[in-house]
Amino acid sequence: MFLVLLSYLVPEERILPLRDEHYVFIDQHFRSGTFLLGGRKVPATGGFILAQGVSREEIDRILEEDPYLRAGLVAHEVTELLPTRARPDLAAVIGVP
Repeated sequence: MFLVLLSYLVPEERILPLRDEHYVFIDQHFRSGTFLLGGRKVPATGGFILAQGVSREEIDRILEEDPYLRAGLVAHEVTELLPTRARPDLAAVIGVP
């Protein structure tokens, strides 16, 4: 599992023109099951993604497809996580016994 933190490298108004394209990218990976959760940071300095089911190399490759990154508008910070506990209703979703 990976926590991806996106940080804007430019003012948010420069991000907005690519938001729809970014959402198409994000939605593709939600449909595939790789992305579990995503959203915006508060204050609006970037966003986050919780991903699972891929290797570090695969998540890096996926993130290279992000329109924001391709345009040089964001940086991604990737942290690998090893969940060992979860609420019972989430345990099966994230693969915790």
